[in-house]
Amino acid sequence: MEKSAVNLRDVSRFKILYCWFMANMPEVAVGVYNRQGYIDYDHNIRMDRGERAFILSICFCYYMRLGTFESRQKYLEMVEKLMGYPQKYMSKVLENEQLDYLSRMQRPKGCALNLALRENVFTCLVCLMNKLPIIIVGMPGCSKSLAIRLLVSNLRGRNSHDEFFRKLPELQLFPYQGGEACSSEGVLKVFERAENNKRHGSIPCILFDEIGLAELSVHNPLKVLHAKLEVNKTEIAFIGISNWELDASKMARFLVINRPIPDEVDLSDTAEKIF
Repeated sequence: MEKSAVNLRDVSRFKILYCWFMANMPEVAVGVYNRQGYIDYDHNIRMDRGERAFILSICFCYYMRLGTFESRQKYLEMVEKLMGYPQKYMSKVLENEQLDYLSRMQRPKGCALNLALRENVFTCLVCLMNKLPIIIVGMPGCSKSLAIRLLVSNLRGRNSHDEFFRKLPELQLFPYQGGEACSSEGVLKVFERAENNKRHGSIPCILFDEIGLAELSVHNPLKVLHAKLEVNKTEIAFIGISNWELDASKMARFLVINRPIPDEVDLSDTAEKIF
């Protein structure tokens, strides 16, 4: 990710996310609350709702876009030092929130709740609810497609299995397969189909699979996304899936999940959770 890709759109995203978390944040099933409404993850520091929303929002906008475990850890350490939190405190907050959302979902047997799946599901769900365009960038096998399947099967509006999900709109998916034969007309048609077939009480979402391949097309089909994906101007949720980053002008229009290459710790954690 180029340094110049961080821009004022992130400020708008932060404001939208912060307000949403403040209004819709569930009481986490794996956290500990006291009678004053504070959450305590390590029985040492009390965190109110505003602090919790701040940590989640800032991590959505900046932490998730970092593509290595080392850069992510440095970022958390920097913010923790500025905010006066103990080491690894923000990672605890993130993990508890991610696990809470996944604990509410019906999942296939043997589904390992590793870091990649937790981040993909949690971040995509919140972005869907706020119609913030999001792109997941990562090598094959990093739970990109599995995360989408879990969201589709669990976000069913009033028919959802979990009480919190029943308060959220139903996810209505419009898939589009990217490739070198893609055209601008084809991309615009899927937007038109989503806009014209929206059901009451649902959030229409375009799933653009292999969006990186579409960028290689001689027809330059992704140019139409510049106008379609501006913050505060879209009525359609959008998820892009790619094995590599797009150019900086397109990436700036997305909230980015940049999946780090799994290291030994991550692989060991995944194997342990499968077991």
